Amino acid sequence: MVKKLSQIVEQYLDTNNITDIQLVRRTEGVLGITFENIDFDICFIWKEQKNLKIDLRHNIESINNINTSSNSDIQKISFKNCNFKINPIILYEKVWHLEFDNCKFNSIDDLSEDLLRYQKESKRLVFYNCDFEYFKIGGVEDIRYRKGVKLSRFFLSGGKINHFIIQNIELDTKLYFNSENKIEIENLTIKNAIFKENFKLCHCNIKNVSIEDTDFKKQANFDKSSFHNGINNHNDKTIYFKALNFEGLTIFSHCDFTKKVVFSVVTFENFVHFKEANFKNGLDLDYTNIQKEINFFGMTGLDSRESQDNTSQETYRIVKYNFQKIGNQIEANKYHALELNKHRQDIWYKIRNLSFLDLGFYCYIKKIGLLGLEMLPSLIHRASSNYGQSWLLPLIWILIVGLITNYFICSINECSWNSIFNWSEILKHVSIINLDEALKKYPIIFLFNKISLGYLYYQFINATRKHIKK
Repeated sequence: MVKKLSQIVEQYLDTNNITDIQLVRRTEGVLGITFENIDFDICFIWKEQKNLKIDLRHNIESINNINTSSNSDIQKISFKNCNFKINPIILYEKVWHLEFDNCKFNSIDDLSEDLLRYQKESKRLVFYNCDFEYFKIGGVEDIRYRKGVKLSRFFLSGGKINHFIIQNIELDTKLYFNSENKIEIENLTIKNAIFKENFKLCHCNIKNVSIEDTDFKKQANFDKSSFHNGINNHNDKTIYFKALNFEGLTIFSHCDFTKKVVFSVVTFENFVHFKEANFKNGLDLDYTNIQKEINFFGMTGLDSRESQDNTSQETYRIVKYNFQKIGNQIEANKYHALELNKHRQDIWYKIRNLSFLDLGFYCYIKKIGLLGLEMLPSLIHRASSNYGQSWLLPLIWILIVGLITNYFICSINECSWNSIFNWSEILKHVSIINLDEALKKYPIIFLFNKISLGYLYYQFINATRKHIKK
């Protein structure tokens, strides 16, 4: 005797002591089954057209085997507020939509072997605000690398993942984590992976991250994600993107990086976007191979005190060069100033780390003298115009030069203090074409005045030109 679907469900409930299962027939004729408020401490398996099974993970012998051939039209299965100790397996051919709402997954199993191993693109997996102890795609270090793995389409909205691992795997299908609701990820590890199709990890809040030894063959999109700490061997929480190849468009737009970010041995073969990214603790692009333009428009944070301590001169040069390449001269000037400032800091660091005992007196003095002469133009440039960024500083210094010139002349001629601060005399001495006889009488003062004013007027004109140049 073939049992009706209602009889199947009733027997299923009695056998497994489950009190809240609903059969839902949608208006378009799709028959679905919904499991609510159930704790599954054994594996739920719906594997064959005629068998509805509740089975142990390592025991294929079914606990409950019911003939469902007369009601084989179930196409949608939903789980609401359920807990899974072991990942469910749904391989029933006609089920095209599998939905989890506010469910918890405590398993450490490989999701690409269970939830994600549909082979047809028409299959859909949907997760709404689900919590995962492990969301693992691919093997761990002691499992052989697997090629050509296909995943079904799935969608995540919100929820939390404690351990998100993609490792030792080559994916042939797209992998999207892209939701308007933030996905909270405690630990993200991507290692020894190849993504042959587009990869998206957007709108994610990631506390700890490590991405290394991975190839992105097409688009890699990390838009609007936050990265707080890195997982590395130095235990300094620096965020490393290490040994990566980005062959398609790479997007880090609107990303927040709390700790210093290092792109180490990374190749960008296509365009890269850091548009409106925020680097709170510095950026390192020293060991990157950049083959096309990088969009840094609207980027913030690299001019902060913390970022200047952790960002190299070479990185500032790369940023400056990319702004110059797209014609944004104003932003290029800003990072040129930061580049020169970092150069000055690097020289000062070398001076402080010179050892008198290691070099000896003569070499020590010679080395300090050479480094000092190298740093002197940078100090003067910074003081006079902040590396060409300020047009106001040269004007202030021009007035100071006029005041100093008038002071020396009045001191030699024993004038009163009122004469020293006589503004008509001071303004006369700020003119580079002033050839007053009182000034020409003192060649050293005259030379100081004209050289200083010539340099400062040049800095003023240069700073003004930089601010209005297209």
